[in-house]
Amino acid sequence: MVVRTTLRGTPYTRLLTLSIFANVVFSIWFLFGSRCETNSVAKTQSTSSNSPFFSFASPKNPPKPKWSPSLFKTCCPQNQSVEMNAEYPSFSFCLHPRGKDYAVSDSVYKASGSSEGLFETPIRKQMLQVLERHGDHNAVVLDIGANIGLHAMFLANAGYKVHVFEPLKKNYDLLACSATSSARLYNNVVVNPYGLGKEVGKSCIVTDHDNFGAAKIKNGQTCTPEYTVEVRRLDEYLTKSKIQPTLIKIDTEGYEFKALITAKEIFKKNPPPHIFTEFVPRHFKDPAVNEDPEDYLQFFYDLGYKIQWRDVKEVKKGDANYKDLLNTDMNDLYMYR
Repeated sequence: MVVRTTLRGTPYTRLLTLSIFANVVFSIWFLFGSRCETNSVAKTQSTSSNSPFFSFASPKNPPKPKWSPSLFKTCCPQNQSVEMNAEYPSFSFCLHPRGKDYAVSDSVYKASGSSEGLFETPIRKQMLQVLERHGDHNAVVLDIGANIGLHAMFLANAGYKVHVFEPLKKNYDLLACSATSSARLYNNVVVNPYGLGKEVGKSCIVTDHDNFGAAKIKNGQTCTPEYTVEVRRLDEYLTKSKIQPTLIKIDTEGYEFKALITAKEIFKKNPPPHIFTEFVPRHFKDPAVNEDPEDYLQFFYDLGYKIQWRDVKEVKKGDANYKDLLNTDMNDLYMYR
């Protein structure tokens, strides 16, 4: 006779069954749940890197918040903004207080939302025209010495990607604020709170008390932290950002040559088709700048540019127009190829 012993129903078997079931559930979660989590992280990384408003968080590069109308309302002081309601889509400028910046900010106040009558309107219209003729709706623009963004905002509102460089904090804060006034500007304006020069480092910046567009970087001087600015190199910026500008606008009160010269080798391979520059010979000769204005013009001749000045389509080196240009105080030049 065979005696069969069964443990069915005893506390031991129930405990053993529960243990096996728990192990099976954990194994299934480990195999599939962790895989889903990994895929979710990968998807988040991909979305973050491609989004115009988000990037990976890090101590040095926090993510850019999503645009909302409240951003501009938060950053712009009361009674210091003007809506450009004649533009489509409309946007707003955050400005210096009335009477504190007669050239740029006051011209915006007086225009009351119109683009006509603003500071340097003819130059801005010409830049927009050459970009339109160029035909690249994804064109990249550099605005070096951007002031409060008077040119940059119109160019960005037209749909172009504009990288701005402005070292003076009083100007930069307003510029960065204006760039939050619409979703289009927020997406198209890349703000850089530093100047460009031959060497990376710190320098001083000085400005007129009622014209913040006349700010000048001056080497070899001491200044308070408020007027101590960072200077970087254009060649390094172009290499790191991997951009090829279609148009450059530069107005740095005599620092133009120092700002562009580092990118000469890059421009030999990929010259920007259009460059708009202020040219004031006495600014180059300032002891704190110490550059020869003719070297700046030669920089463009070496790269194969033609120089347009006023109604002169091509200023040739050594001709009568060239000599007049060097002896004229305030000039706006258009370099083209």
